[in-house]
Amino acid sequence: MKEVQAQKIHQVMHIYIQQLNEALEIFEQERAALVERDLKRFQEIIQKKECVLNEIANFDASLNSLLKPLSQDKSQMQHIFSQHQGPLRQSLVLQWQALQRAAKSCRRANEVNSQILAHSQQHYTRLLALLRNTDPNLAIYGKKGYTSASASQVCLAQA
Repeated sequence: MKEVQAQKIHQVMHIYIQQLNEALEIFEQERAALVERDLKRFQEIIQKKECVLNEIANFDASLNSLLKPLSQDKSQMQHIFSQHQGPLRQSLVLQWQALQRAAKSCRRANEVNSQILAHSQQHYTRLLALLRNTDPNLAIYGKKGYTSASASQVCLAQA
């Protein structure tokens, strides 16, 4: 691998890390909007998130196109880095480690937000069911083994 190519990989990883950090900030804003149940802000954040994730996908493709001719397996990054000595090698290794940490943090933040969103949806589905005087968790089966529409209508409270 030429030194110019190594510099290009270093540059792409640096920008990639910056975008992952920006995505992490957006995930944190998204989590705050979910907790505060601020739908308007949540929708704005989702639009920003889509743009940043598209940019990240482009940089991922760029990095992969730079690395593909050098190594067939991403786990062989050490082989690529071992082709250099001194500060360039150290810098590449540190950039790769920072990239891996940033990607892991983004993945985790997105998973947490997905769990919060799923929990909120379950909560609102349950509230809506209570307002309709139905219990979606109650399964009453008829003679043929199927639930019937009238079986899901249960009086939960009566005055």
